[in-house]
Amino acid sequence: MEKRILIADDSEELCEFLRAHLQSLGYEVQTARSGDEVLRLLDREIPDLLILDVMMPKPNGFQICRKIKSDSRFQDIPVMMLTARSRSEDVYWGKDCGADEYLTKPFRTAELERRVNHLISKKKTARKQQQEPLRWVRFEKGFPKKTSSSEETVHCFLKWNSRSARIFRKKYGEIQFEEAMDGVFEIIRVFLKGEEMTAGIEFQEATGIQLLMQADRVQVEDLTRKITFHLNHLLRSFYSSEDLQKNGVVFKKYGSKKESRVPLLKFEPTLNFFPGC
Repeated sequence: MEKRILIADDSEELCEFLRAHLQSLGYEVQTARSGDEVLRLLDREIPDLLILDVMMPKPNGFQICRKIKSDSRFQDIPVMMLTARSRSEDVYWGKDCGADEYLTKPFRTAELERRVNHLISKKKTARKQQQEPLRWVRFEKGFPKKTSSSEETVHCFLKWNSRSARIFRKKYGEIQFEEAMDGVFEIIRVFLKGEEMTAGIEFQEATGIQLLMQADRVQVEDLTRKITFHLNHLLRSFYSSEDLQKNGVVFKKYGSKKESRVPLLKFEPTLNFFPGC
């Protein structure tokens, strides 16, 4: 079955260009010229992706996005904002309304294709993760047997700032966030494998990552320092040079002149040891 995309933009030329291009990729495409028309079409049929312009009449794209994401009937529909409004506060406001991606005009068709394909393939994944925020990943089954009396059960908590994580997702989008998390888990996996350790790992977006392992105290302290260093170096690579220079994300809330600054996303480790477990 063809995947359906609904495009909402008051520019007839852009709608027809997007329709032709996305149809050539095998998608079924509908178009709307106003916010009211979007809502009417949604009542008839739910698309696999909604592409919204911000500056639309009756109501605008921000208002439509917020309405959709707050309605249980439509909240799983991925939304991409496609607009000429490229100021950082506009991008933040779009993500704050619940948009999954924010692409500014003019855009490259290759980038549009990449984001469209990603959002459709990941439909409902983000919603399921919000409903079930705990995710367990085990690199090996069970814990290894102790090889020396110096080994202890260790709880390693790699904590991060939940607001920094939320702002990162809003500014840089779900694709970059997922790429960053894939890199995070790969770094942990590589270091654990290199030390021939087995660990239980839990990711919770609100707090960070927890590791449970059995190891020598000195060994695990050294390993934690190395993992934390490489994780934070990786996270910094996803930020723009402007954010790195400011050592945080600076933005203005929609309709406000006051600037807010959120620190860069990073992990801070805490270790708890349980001898004789």
